Amino acid sequence: MFKTNSITTKFYLINFLQLLGNELTGTILVIYLLSKGLNLYDTNILLIIFYIVIFVFEIPTGVIADLYGRKISTVLGLILYTISLIIFIFSNSFMLFVISEVIAGIAATLQSGAIEAWAVDSLKHEKNSLSLEELFSKSFSYRNLGGIICGFLASYLASINLSLPWIASIIITLLTIAICWIGMNEPYFKRSENISLKKSYISMKNIANESIHVGLKNKYIFIILLIGILIQFANSSGNSFQQARLVGLFGGEVWIMGWIKALYSIFMILGSLSIGYLKKNNISSHIIVALACFFIGFWQIMSGYFNSFLPVLLTFLIYEFGRGMYGPAYSSYLNSRIPSDKRATILSFSSLTSEIGMILGLFITGYIGKSFNNIQSNQLPIQISWIICGIFAIIASIISYNLLKEK
Repeated sequence: MFKTNSITTKFYLINFLQLLGNELTGTILVIYLLSKGLNLYDTNILLIIFYIVIFVFEIPTGVIADLYGRKISTVLGLILYTISLIIFIFSNSFMLFVISEVIAGIAATLQSGAIEAWAVDSLKHEKNSLSLEELFSKSFSYRNLGGIICGFLASYLASINLSLPWIASIIITLLTIAICWIGMNEPYFKRSENISLKKSYISMKNIANESIHVGLKNKYIFIILLIGILIQFANSSGNSFQQARLVGLFGGEVWIMGWIKALYSIFMILGSLSIGYLKKNNISSHIIVALACFFIGFWQIMSGYFNSFLPVLLTFLIYEFGRGMYGPAYSSYLNSRIPSDKRATILSFSSLTSEIGMILGLFITGYIGKSFNNIQSNQLPIQISWIICGIFAIIASIISYNLLKEK
């Protein structure tokens, strides 16, 4: 199926399929939940539950990847994600949606960091000269190509039946499981075959404690983790309210989300590709991170300020350009500063700390938006939320520019 040692091909393909599986449902998630009688506060509570689960399980599941292998962790996560999708389709109550989100959260933690760690360590094992900036920049670009496909496909399927995107996501996730099982080889990884439950717990505890210690002791890792918290806060309402805001301003036509999804995926691709251009022009990593944070903050504030479809769409697209920049900029900065043997766990710790910002952002903006219960509702709660979140990203930009520069 793959050429020998085609690590990057496998990494890009898996990331691409993961995005397809996630975003087919994510494209219309809020609209689907609103159709079930929930309001924006309810939808944010579900997302909060999802991120709390991630917060609780991030380190233990990251340790599983370090102890037992990245492939096992990834495949197990994909299997659980499939189960969560099945439950979601048949959910007719808030509690069933909660159960689905809990399982999806655990699935996400099993996958987070594991695939990145597998790719980085595999390339090092092969002594491949590919830079981390190039690896993650291309990865984010390919993932966002999947976003374009998702937008049109999800909108088309949803126009037939709102449950069809979830069925398509199940099929894609099953395909991803097969590819991971066949393609994620780890010849350099040594697994302990006879580890007892007690020894496993002790090992997990030691690795987790050591990883947290590394994350908090190293100044630059600590600062980039803080920035991750601020940016996740900033992205909370942008992610959760975009469907209600843009579809509402367009007059309630769900099909427009296909075009919107395609457009902002293109802008995210352009943002991620800009990282390679900036690096070739010798722009330092801390300035790239700062610039990405500024784009996220300033243009989200503008998207909140305007209140008609075209101005909001245009400013939101530039906000997505910033988000496209931020992902590979953050990943390359962090990965170049953490030890290989603890990579998956520290990446999981990074995801864990970032969820603090997401949880706080969803709770605050969800409370602000609790009066928004259908796409024809007044847009003011979303406007306020986007302006507040944009300010947090501006703060992250200032911190990045002043404190991430290494002497």
